Amino acid sequence: MKRYYFCKARTSLLKSVLVLFVMMAAVAAKAQDATTTYNFRSLPAIDSLLFAGDATNWTLVTEGTSKYFANATVLGTYHGEKDADADINDFRKYFFKLDIGGSEPQSYAGLWFGKYYVTGTGYRAFGTYPAGKNQLRFYNNRLGLWAGGAAFAIDNLKGGQTIEIVTRSAKTANYLIPSNVTITSGFAEITSDQVNKDVTNTGTIAADGACVFYATNGIYVYSITIKDANGKVVTAITAPAIAKAMKAAAKGVYNIKGQRVANDVKSLPNGLYIVDGKKVVKQ
Repeated sequence: MKRYYFCKARTSLLKSVLVLFVMMAAVAAKAQDATTTYNFRSLPAIDSLLFAGDATNWTLVTEGTSKYFANATVLGTYHGEKDADADINDFRKYFFKLDIGGSEPQSYAGLWFGKYYVTGTGYRAFGTYPAGKNQLRFYNNRLGLWAGGAAFAIDNLKGGQTIEIVTRSAKTANYLIPSNVTITSGFAEITSDQVNKDVTNTGTIAADGACVFYATNGIYVYSITIKDANGKVVTAITAPAIAKAMKAAAKGVYNIKGQRVANDVKSLPNGLYIVDGKKVVKQ
């Protein structure tokens, strides 16, 4: 008869192994991202666990070969009717940081998200992400700003720093519009030969403070690189607390790579698993 139990004699060792694995994964991610401030081309397993563990607010959506987490609840704060008083510098009142079980996903730590509308006549407003509209998408290899006005903000930047954002769009009308940035290249309607290809948008931070970037329509963001006056990459990625991440893990059975493998351990071979957010040894 098979037995599933927590082995006290091994708990400390197993915990150390798991923590070491996560630390090694974080170090590897740091090494990979040594040349970028934010790299969305690979969603770490622990970030996937965080999203999957908060099914109330995030839904895993499959479309063909693509999978992404979309908001299942309303996100952000509504400003009201469009008017000239929706100053972009007030974004902190209406934007939000990702908070999943008390942790920020390491891939997006420090970033703000929200909706910001600007009309051709100059009227502006902050909006929300309605539930089920999939206007904010977190893929395993990119960030999806899937609507006009979908935006993100980076706070506490310094004038003179440079910024580079790699995006991709399926249409020439889709691109990012920046604030507080003196544009060097990009950040404008892409040409027909740039469709479905990486486009590098660059500029210089005009003044100390925040920059808000909003999409004219759906667009993918792959990486953000900020450099100081000496050309050194400014890093902003911080790993979430492991304990909080594990607590937020989804119901079900995961391997130590953060991959869901089953609903229960009955059909699985002996080994170490994460069951409903807890480490379990099957033998």
